[in-house]
Amino acid sequence: MMKEEKVSILVRTCGRPEILKNCIESIKAQTYKNIEIVVVEDGAQTAKALVDSYPDLDIKYHCNGEKKGRVYTGNKALSMATGKYLNFLDDDDLFYEDHVQTLVEAIEQVDAKVVYSVAEVGKTYYSKRKQQNVIWKKTIRYRQPFNRLYLLYENYIPIQTALYDRELYDTYGGFAEDMDYLEDWDMWVRYVMHTDFYFVDKVTSVYMVPISNGRRQDNLSSAYIDTVKRFEKYVREMTAYDLNREVRQVINYTKPRMRRKIRDLFVKLGIIKYDNLNV
Repeated sequence: MMKEEKVSILVRTCGRPEILKNCIESIKAQTYKNIEIVVVEDGAQTAKALVDSYPDLDIKYHCNGEKKGRVYTGNKALSMATGKYLNFLDDDDLFYEDHVQTLVEAIEQVDAKVVYSVAEVGKTYYSKRKQQNVIWKKTIRYRQPFNRLYLLYENYIPIQTALYDRELYDTYGGFAEDMDYLEDWDMWVRYVMHTDFYFVDKVTSVYMVPISNGRRQDNLSSAYIDTVKRFEKYVREMTAYDLNREVRQVINYTKPRMRRKIRDLFVKLGIIKYDNLNV
């Protein structure tokens, strides 16, 4: 029987232990058992008693003591992790019980250091009576096969869907410390310059999105431009054959209304000229 490598599940939380509890329960239910949970709380300490109520789990806990932000909190969790494989799960998101098992089996069989699956989007509202996020509806937004060029255009890998070899973190670092949004996309693009990703076409998790959060969307839209500018620093050599293949994959599986936007981005990046593609 093969040894089960340790997987570190990295949980960022902030002052809502009643929501964190569901997150931890979904990790506890995993069929894969060699799991270390790293919980880092941003702000004042509210989750210590909850964490201590799970003496049967391998949990590391740290509280920042003051608000330092998502990026600092995520990097702190990365610095505390000891597993061979790393996987984020923010406190309001959930794994299905086969999530870790599915991804570990995949990464140990393929020539890639990142594997990712499909997540359901849980449209939620907060119930004061239940003191919980309540899921109103589930949908699937991303069921995207791996394509390096398309990842330069859009982050189609929700952070909790991806399990990756800690060698990438040790070599290329975690989140950029000067970012507030889209830090995971920036990290994926940095990593994809050095390894292929592998897509597992199976729903294994849920990530929660508030039904109405216009401020969040405005922040993400603003951060998109700043994030793309960072990509100037990330370099990978590709043959013309590989570029041709990936561009055509994008065109083939992208909805017509998106093709022009993607084409314009590729032109801006110097990958294609307008007369190269009939789109």
